[in-house]
Amino acid sequence: MSDVINSLPVRIVYCGETRRDDWQCDQWRVEISTNAGFWSTDYFTGLGLRHKIRKTPVKPSVLGIMESLFLDAGAAELNFSDWCAEYGYSDDSISALNTYKKCLNTATALRKHFSPDVREAIRAEIEKANHA
Repeated sequence: MSDVINSLPVRIVYCGETRRDDWQCDQWRVEISTNAGFWSTDYFTGLGLRHKIRKTPVKPSVLGIMESLFLDAGAAELNFSDWCAEYGYSDDSISALNTYKKCLNTATALRKHFSPDVREAIRAEIEKANHA
């Protein structure tokens, strides 16, 4: 793991097992605290990612969380209709609009807390991990 990822001001807190729609999962709280302030979001992992023997939750990696957040933040590069078409949502859906807005909020938070150089370094680490 790179120094960039290891030095990110990210805290991951286990909240407990929960149910989202028909999905039983583990809920985590991801907290980012920088000079720009504090931001937090929920992150979920499936129960299949638990320790195989102990059946206890496995803390997600900062790199994995950053990859997920950066994917969500990609919505900022698309208008709502294009985003819906790209991800299979109806552009006549309030639920889709709410999801899109959450993605835009994630993009804003990442821009607020990480400089362009740090964001690019994070993207490079994600790319490197995906091609390892």
